[in-house]
Amino acid sequence: QLFFNYCLFFPLFFNCFSTVFSTVFQLFFNCFSTVFSTVFQLFFNCFSTVFQLFFNCFSTVFSTVFSTVFSTVFQLFFQLFFQLFFQLFFQLFFSTVVL
Repeated sequence: QLFFNYCLFFPLFFNCFSTVFSTVFQLFFNCFSTVFSTVFQLFFNCFSTVFQLFFNCFSTVFSTVFSTVFSTVFQLFFQLFFQLFFQLFFQLFFSTVVL
């Protein structure tokens, strides 16, 4: 009689235990998956924002530096060019006119 009760009880207990364990494991896995996904998404968004800010900052700095350097070099080049050009032109002109 005891063995018979045990044989009936054990499969029911095992089924119940299996269902509870499966449900708990599934809930834990879903929770873990959601938490991990949210954390990863937040980290990626943060990284993306930081990268975007860095790129914008770099772009602005590069643009400003390049613009300033190019403008200065261009200005100096034209200044020297016109200075030499007019100097040579007037030298040749006056040397030709005077001679």
